[in-house]
Amino acid sequence: MAFSQFDPEGGEIGSKSIPRTHSSIQAWADSIVFEPGYLNIADKSLGKVPASADLATGAADGTVVSLGDSGYATYILQEDLIDQPGFDFAVFENGFEAGNGYFLELAFVEVSKDGQSFTRFPTLTAADTNTQLSLTSTSQPEYYHNFAGKYQSPYGALFDIGELGLDTVRYIRIVDVIGSTTDSIGSRDSEGKIINDPWPSPFNNCGFDLDALAIIDGSILSMETHNIAQFKLYPNPASTNEWIKLETAAEYHVYNNAGQLIDFGFGEQIKLADTGIYILEIKLNNGLWLRRKLIIS
Repeated sequence: MAFSQFDPEGGEIGSKSIPRTHSSIQAWADSIVFEPGYLNIADKSLGKVPASADLATGAADGTVVSLGDSGYATYILQEDLIDQPGFDFAVFENGFEAGNGYFLELAFVEVSKDGQSFTRFPTLTAADTNTQLSLTSTSQPEYYHNFAGKYQSPYGALFDIGELGLDTVRYIRIVDVIGSTTDSIGSRDSEGKIINDPWPSPFNNCGFDLDALAIIDGSILSMETHNIAQFKLYPNPASTNEWIKLETAAEYHVYNNAGQLIDFGFGEQIKLADTGIYILEIKLNNGLWLRRKLIIS
């Protein structure tokens, strides 16, 4: 059994991701070196992926470089990336929602000052490893921590070089996770646990599909997080048929305790006729949905 214990999918409050159009993006990496991986690392006679590294430069646009099993791509920044408060860069892949889950292909992220010695961001997985995920399988972003590719497109995974105790980096490397649950083949997280993601995929688009790398102004994200935390609605608790005022006019959804949508609209106040506990979703200016509990008595 898998346990959902990490941050959610792109677009949800608390997700460690941003959309590719976010105002915090200051630049896109445009220099890359690619070491192709295998079509199937369990059968190296099939050869390696024939992708072009240039497809992963510039803005995230859905054109990708497939790394192949164990393949990696290294971005060479034009100048040192200096650690600032908040996140420093984001990695974009082409995962997508499918039914009740997500098709996700993962990668490790490493950074370096000199291009020789790389430090990997620590990763964790809570995904079940009893059954190998296939190309028709889905998973949940909450099963993974600190991986590139854990969010659906158009959202990129955020990273802070300060987490590693570094003040500057010049090179950022994206390393394909071999998602096999076979001990002798599969990649492992920082605690030594096998990482289960769709495998094998013995085609030219094998492995992690790298779209782009964005340089981030973390202070903009920090301000947004503060604004979300301060968003007000009142009164709460409220009485039946009492107007509940939102801080600003917004699109909203109201769900009952069974998860059924019972009201929706756009405005700066709502009221509910029946007592109970409800979930109010409010769409913020940055496109994220804020969830708050409402009590009607």
